[in-house]
Amino acid sequence: MSEHSPKTFRLAIAGSTEYSQKIAKALAKSSIFDLIWVLTPPPKKIGREQLLTINPLAHWAEKDKIITFLVPDNLKNPQLKKQIRAQEVDILLVVDFGYFIPDWLLTFPKIITLNIHPSHLPRWRGSSPGQFAILFKDFQRPWQDQVIGGQKSAVTLMTVSKELDAGDIILQKKFTIKEDWTSTEYYQHAFQLINKSLAKNIKQFIEGQLKAFTQTKQSPTPFAQRLSKTDAFVSWSQLKKLMTIIPEEKLNSLSENESSLSKQKEALLSQLLAGQGILGNYPLTILEQMHFVSNACRAFQAWPGLWTIIPTHKGELRLKILTCQIEKLVSGQRLVLEKVQLAGKNPCQFRQMKNLIK
Repeated sequence: MSEHSPKTFRLAIAGSTEYSQKIAKALAKSSIFDLIWVLTPPPKKIGREQLLTINPLAHWAEKDKIITFLVPDNLKNPQLKKQIRAQEVDILLVVDFGYFIPDWLLTFPKIITLNIHPSHLPRWRGSSPGQFAILFKDFQRPWQDQVIGGQKSAVTLMTVSKELDAGDIILQKKFTIKEDWTSTEYYQHAFQLINKSLAKNIKQFIEGQLKAFTQTKQSPTPFAQRLSKTDAFVSWSQLKKLMTIIPEEKLNSLSENESSLSKQKEALLSQLLAGQGILGNYPLTILEQMHFVSNACRAFQAWPGLWTIIPTHKGELRLKILTCQIEKLVSGQRLVLEKVQLAGKNPCQFRQMKNLIK
């Protein structure tokens, strides 16, 4: 670490992922900051073999001999507070951390606590902004007098407030969501974009050259909640309906509200397709349903993975949908499943397993 000087800000970073690690590495190389410590979750068991694995930020920090504080159980742990308070910093930067910042940590830095949020705030507040931006990309009808879809997004540098993702906006770097992006590619692009001039931008804000502005209190989009495996479930009955060729004249007709026809009562996607759930009582057109499923393949690819339960001659089996697309034909359009994977099996083309389905 560099020697502290009047021109150097003492910095701490809270994060866990490869995006946190790349930003920490870039800022540590800058002459503007002295990276004092990182705050990150402890190792966790990953994969089928449940190997205890250290996260990318912790791995890099320990290798570079940067003080690393591991979150033991939660951020209110007295021992953790004592350790952090012994290492004063000017700025705390939160990057893909996964924990809500409590008051004691929010106000601990001498100057400010900042956050990088990969959405065009106040749109898509919450822990899964990239997944929701891709999921709703083709949704163009108004919801509560706002159009919440679209290909435009941004990554935001902001102050941290007591309300989640509602702090003042320092700057936003806009970009276009590409048609074939997965959520991984969305996040890679967003964090890489903000990282290009992040050190300079933070310094400009601290020195008053960049002025923050207040967000609108109400977000124009639903909350981008933390996703579970259940949220990425879509019922087989819903899929079968969309896999049938739908004539052009019927694609934009509204479907009647229906039961999700599944045991997955809290499934975000399945409920959305049924005209319920996150948008409230909001029936979708058949074409909108196709787009939601097609986009969900890419939005949920890294986590939690789009899946269904199919009836087979061997009983009900879990099927993960890896890729799919909307096929345009002379007679209409339909959803086509391409690459799929049965639980415990290798990926294959959906057409290879049609005889298995009851």
